[in-house]
Amino acid sequence: MIVPFFLDTPEGALHVSLHMPPDARPASGWVVHVPAFAEEMNKSRAMVSRQARALAARGYAVVVPDLYGTGDSAGELREATWALWQRNVEAVLDWVGEHGAGGVCLWGLRTGCLLALQVARARHRQVARLVLWQPVLAGRQFLTQFLRLRMAAGLSDGRGETTAILRERLDSGETLEVAGYELAPGLASQLEQVSAQDLPPPADLAVVWLELAGRADQPLSPAAQRVLQAWAEVGVAVHPRTAVGDAFWATQEIALAPALLESTVRALEEMRPAAVPHGPGPGAAGGPPVAPVSVAGSAPGAELPLVFRCAGEELAGVLHRGAPAASTGVVLVVGGPQYRVGSHRQFVYLARALAAQGVPVLRFDYRGMGDSAGAFAGFLSAGPDIASAIDALQHRCPQVSRVVLWGLCDAATAAACYAPNDQRVGGLVLLNPWVHSARGQARAYLRHYYLRRAFEAALWRKVLRGEFDLAGAVGSLVSNLRQLFARGRGAGRAAPAAGAPAAGCSAPEDLAARLFEGLARFPYPVLLILSGRDLTAAQFSDAVDASRPWRRLLAHRRFTRHRLDAADHTFARRAWRDQVAQWSARWLQQL
Repeated sequence: MIVPFFLDTPEGALHVSLHMPPDARPASGWVVHVPAFAEEMNKSRAMVSRQARALAARGYAVVVPDLYGTGDSAGELREATWALWQRNVEAVLDWVGEHGAGGVCLWGLRTGCLLALQVARARHRQVARLVLWQPVLAGRQFLTQFLRLRMAAGLSDGRGETTAILRERLDSGETLEVAGYELAPGLASQLEQVSAQDLPPPADLAVVWLELAGRADQPLSPAAQRVLQAWAEVGVAVHPRTAVGDAFWATQEIALAPALLESTVRALEEMRPAAVPHGPGPGAAGGPPVAPVSVAGSAPGAELPLVFRCAGEELAGVLHRGAPAASTGVVLVVGGPQYRVGSHRQFVYLARALAAQGVPVLRFDYRGMGDSAGAFAGFLSAGPDIASAIDALQHRCPQVSRVVLWGLCDAATAAACYAPNDQRVGGLVLLNPWVHSARGQARAYLRHYYLRRAFEAALWRKVLRGEFDLAGAVGSLVSNLRQLFARGRGAGRAAPAAGAPAAGCSAPEDLAARLFEGLARFPYPVLLILSGRDLTAAQFSDAVDASRPWRRLLAHRRFTRHRLDAADHTFARRAWRDQVAQWSARWLQQL
């Protein structure tokens, strides 16, 4: 059982997901998660939730908080500091202490391990165990890698930014946008000063250090071994382990590491005798220690964590209430390798912006994604999940009679395929719809990527410095040409011929046909927003350009179209994100 709620702190409300033992049994121990940073937290949510459920099934109460300015919590990242995040974790420890917890286990992930080490030293009497997942060893090195994301994403202004230049700008007091996240100088400076080697935990703590590797018997990395040697010299004993799995916090798509989940459960069971005796725990009095509560979002009581069911599984979401009399609400469908918060919290900001205009919004996780239980069946099978989310929105906001589905990428395609089958849906907002096929991708690369790259100054600077991988570029070009011409002329049609059925298509080449059929059957207004620097949007545009039925369909007056020429796939700048919110709000007002 998951119990989401907001925890009030002096700095603002923290969203907390409390995973409870089944059947309201008393907890055999408490585990508090300390999350990773920025997009690593977003990509890791499915793994964190699975681990929390696995531990709850063994009798633990597991607390997963979002720190200030992250996830579903209050505030913005640019306002956060490392010291503030330490106070956040300590506030969570205070809360679990009030509910009878003793001998708490802190479970850190990546940079969260550094924060967990600091908290363990400060709260030694309450923390008895540490579980460290793939710890970041030095904040400075991590910050360098994070700043490189800005360079890799092409967000510079053409002046050839380097990490040294970006650090100088931070030192001068400038807040930087990195992959959609606003990094403030204070947080960057504090992060740079944190090092695992300088933070040995108290010697009497039970500590397990877990890293992922290519094989089960692979030792820890040499850098990690040096840290553990330094800890050993001051009397700290650590139980190092490796588990086979992918780096789920950094993979392009959602990745799971079942061996890590199993190893963590075993480690906690083995460490159980080391725990300080604890109190009765949740459920001892016959119920959960806290009920879901509504806490401040953009106004007091504006946001409410929800749990609702779909096909017997628990789905997690957050409702932004909007105006009490609003008859139109939005269900924000989330797809891709993320959960209801979205990359760089884009869905949180969008929902808060729309709710400030009076529009109720529900963000939620599909089954098997984010905090929701069950198995993910694919975005084209998400119809029951979307229907359950609409039910939940209308149950909490019974005045809502018309629902708009808002989706990005494969969630846009899922929403459009579902919408004609539900009379409650009266509008669609679709961003960069996913119509991927291997041939379409090759065409998009050839028509859009290579030509644009040829005119980028950064490319020619690499060529002049001898840093350009000519062989790799030629190989990629040849591969795309082969993919494009490998099939017959009829492969990968953008839309069915007039009158031809598209229902039942299942091959990747049929995604455009599925989307076409859904939009053709849907009689209500549609807002379409495309990015100018995104291959997913380019594939969609190519499909439209190649098809007379598509062009005729989108020319209908019920379609409103916008394009942000400079934007990437997730609109990873504040200005782009705000423009999308403005277009969405204006279109909703005109429905």
